[in-house]
Amino acid sequence: NAGLQVIFGTAPIHLAKDPAAAVNTPKLVYSYKEAVEAVGYSDDFENFTLCQSISACFQVFNVAPIILVNVLDPNKAAHVTQNQAESCDVVDGVVLYAKKYVLLHTLAVKNGTATLVAGSDYEAAHEDDGSVAITLLSTAAKEASSLTVSSTSLKPSGVTAADIVGGVDASTGKETGLELVRQIYPRFGMTPGILLAPGWSHNPTVAAALQAKTEGINGNFDCVTYLDISTDAEEDGAEVYTDVRTAKEALGATSPHAAVLWPMGAVGD
Repeated sequence: NAGLQVIFGTAPIHLAKDPAAAVNTPKLVYSYKEAVEAVGYSDDFENFTLCQSISACFQVFNVAPIILVNVLDPNKAAHVTQNQAESCDVVDGVVLYAKKYVLLHTLAVKNGTATLVAGSDYEAAHEDDGSVAITLLSTAAKEASSLTVSSTSLKPSGVTAADIVGGVDASTGKETGLELVRQIYPRFGMTPGILLAPGWSHNPTVAAALQAKTEGINGNFDCVTYLDISTDAEEDGAEVYTDVRTAKEALGATSPHAAVLWPMGAVGD
């Protein structure tokens, strides 16, 4: 547990075993299979930043356990897209619904005015290309030339630095984002070793919060964090190594518990 990674970001929870249980809840995983069941997996690292660490830890190296914290929340209006009803053709008893990141439990499938029931009238599953295949089970549905489908999709672009930083709801006491660091030891009996936010730690707001959370965890523990310096000059990053010092100062990376990395570590391409 010495270098236990606690990783914050966004995950394709529409592919998870229980999407509702994968929001702002630390997930301790020991294998790629457990990670996929807990928060889902996609090679779309830009939209689903936790998958960068899942891939690095379980597909490139053999590092376990890790703790994943997804902040992409279907209950936040900014984190979802409402897909309006549209007509979809029935081909050989199957409807291909070309929407990405669909939460399957939000699917509404209609044959005319009749609403079809999941499990008895149809079954839905995500395809490798991100679309949804709706396999029709009932005879009436199979005989239709088209069906009307609406749904809700995740919108990872709606997540902001404020979601990663998180906070505490004054009325409920519910903690989100980096505030969940204090839950790691009570939940798992493990102490955080490395705080990470791949795809986000180049943001000064996130970097400041990560550094702040490395000290006095549960009143007893300290840990470290690894921060990224952007390679984009428009983000106060460094395009060449001679600009790294200025970029580091702009990032506000001053904690003795923080290590700053530029431009990146890579395997293959």
